[in-house]
Amino acid sequence: GKMGETLALIAWMALQSTDLLTTHRALGMGAVEGNPALGSSFGTIAAIKIGGNAGVGYVYSRAKGKKRLVLSITMAAAGGVATAYNLRTISKLKGRTR
Repeated sequence: GKMGETLALIAWMALQSTDLLTTHRALGMGAVEGNPALGSSFGTIAAIKIGGNAGVGYVYSRAKGKKRLVLSITMAAAGGVATAYNLRTISKLKGRTR
């Protein structure tokens, strides 16, 4: 229902934002962006990620029913995976392994 859709949308935004923040931190510590299409400038990476989310947000706004929920969950999962990878990279750069 609406509550599940709202929670999924909040998770999407939170995890995509966390991806961006941890990307910034990792790059500041000397990491290199793993996706060559994004380049190495944080400004470029941020613009592409924000633009991509805006595009998906547009599709979300036009979607109906369960498609909205599925889209939110998929984007939240993508942000979660990217954040986990970034945190692992940050941990390695600090000299700790997990």
